[in-house]
Amino acid sequence: MLMVSQAFAQARPVLLTDRNNFLDLAPAIEYLPAPVTMDFEEAASERRQEEWRPNTRTTLNLGSEPQGAWVRFRIRKDTHFNQAWLLVFDWPMLDQVDVRIHDEDTNSWSKVLTAGDTVSLSKWPIPARELVFPLDLENSKRVTVYARIRASEHMILPLQLVTEKAFQQDQVWDTLLLGALYGSLLVMLLYNASLFIFTRDKSYLWYVTYLASSLWYVLCLSGHGFVYIWGEWSTISGRFFQLSACTTFLSSAIFVRVFLNVPRYQRLTIINNLVITYWGVATTVALLFPDNIRYLFPDILGFVSCVLALTVTVSIWRKKNPSARYFTIAWLWLILATIYITLCLEGVLPLSRFSYYTQFSGFVFEFLLLSIALAERINRERAQRLISQKIALDASEEVAQKRLQIVHVQEELLKTQRRANEDLERRVLQRTQELETANRKLVQLSNTDPLTKLYNRRHLDEIFAQQVITAAAQEAYLTIMMLDIDHFKHINDTYGHTIGDECIAALGEGLKCLTRRQGEYAARFGGEEFILLFTTLTPSTAPVVAEEVRLMASNLGIQVESHTVQFTVSIGVVCRLARLGQTRVSLSKAADDALYLAKQAGRN
Repeated sequence: MLMVSQAFAQARPVLLTDRNNFLDLAPAIEYLPAPVTMDFEEAASERRQEEWRPNTRTTLNLGSEPQGAWVRFRIRKDTHFNQAWLLVFDWPMLDQVDVRIHDEDTNSWSKVLTAGDTVSLSKWPIPARELVFPLDLENSKRVTVYARIRASEHMILPLQLVTEKAFQQDQVWDTLLLGALYGSLLVMLLYNASLFIFTRDKSYLWYVTYLASSLWYVLCLSGHGFVYIWGEWSTISGRFFQLSACTTFLSSAIFVRVFLNVPRYQRLTIINNLVITYWGVATTVALLFPDNIRYLFPDILGFVSCVLALTVTVSIWRKKNPSARYFTIAWLWLILATIYITLCLEGVLPLSRFSYYTQFSGFVFEFLLLSIALAERINRERAQRLISQKIALDASEEVAQKRLQIVHVQEELLKTQRRANEDLERRVLQRTQELETANRKLVQLSNTDPLTKLYNRRHLDEIFAQQVITAAAQEAYLTIMMLDIDHFKHINDTYGHTIGDECIAALGEGLKCLTRRQGEYAARFGGEEFILLFTTLTPSTAPVVAEEVRLMASNLGIQVESHTVQFTVSIGVVCRLARLGQTRVSLSKAADDALYLAKQAGRN
């Protein structure tokens, strides 16, 4: 059996009495920077005694110790006092802590108790947010408690001895206070997430990201995350603290950029870009290479980032940005709370539950003020939009009034133009009608003989050309009658040309009466000669119609003073089947030849 030296270093032992229920172990701790591969017997051996060092700080902080470290403290107990005691490591970010008790009187060791964020929660002796180890001191008066510690984070060791009853009471208040903290953060998270869904404002997106990262960080720092969420993920939970801290800094830097519109300020943009770049790299390293994150000095750069962020927000506040006022106050409160807990963890100030609650309350206060700042910005932007909308509305109303005036003027101009157009259209229509009437008269005059009002020879030629086509298609007859007033020269010589013209006019009127039906046309051929065109007659009916014409002419009389001048006509008739290519000249020549024969036969 290994003999343990009784010559401890200068740290005084802890005396347990029935008057105590909580003891701070900082004055009683001794520590040994030695690898965790060493066993407990070796750590307690005689040759290691000179290597143990007493703690001189209010909180033991060994910083970064990749190889691990050992701590021990002595306990002295009244024999009649057998209350159950718990050893509490109030820093959950320790990878693994192994605890054994050495009884100095019997020189015996207890079994090893193990806990830590790389140890499955089911293997912990007591599942709690802190690392809690029950100490079996019932049959011992003098013991030394040894703890073998491994940590990838800073090795901060706030050790306490607490009675089981006091610990349970403390857990009730701790749960209530931290539950209120989580509830506040969660309510703000859900509320602002819903605002982002409805508004699509990027400020709310990064605010929610920042809030979620901070909530993750608080869950890691308090130990509740391991106890209630990822306790069985021991293989990866060890990297969560650094990763949550990096994402918190990264999301906060981006939130500052978006919320305060940092790109408007050129010099401040450079600072903000540097901070975002650094924490982007740090987040990547913490995720992929967690053991190398210490080479980026995140603790120092975290403090520098806080100062730079405060510098940026104060500068923007001085540039009359109202939102920066809330942000600066909120950030300053959290920075002061963080500095306070840092001093406690470094041993400058005593570490207690109040230290944690101060930083946690700093988060709540910060996010509450940031929520107010976001709401204030929304109200301010809404007010600015209302003012802009009112200005735009007034301008649009003014433009509308001017447009209305222009429309009225345009309407009057259109009415005037419309009236002018209507007058012009009426005059144009009237003029067109007059021109059409005049044109018809001109056409009629050009087609009509002025004395007899019958068609002239030219127009008859046009009619003949049309009727030949129609009659040829119908295989009908074309009839031409040439007639001439008998002894017309004698009438002119005896009664004068006026009476002669009256005779011609009277004959023309008579011929018009006889050719009223469709397909019957009468025209003055020239002088006392007339020509008739029929498309309705046949060789048998043509002589009958010619006889009617002769009788009509012989019955005409022109009253001259006391007696009546009468005259007769001679008629030549031609009736032939129509065929294409026939001309009026050929038919009228044949009719004229027949007229000549009628003249030779005695006229009439």
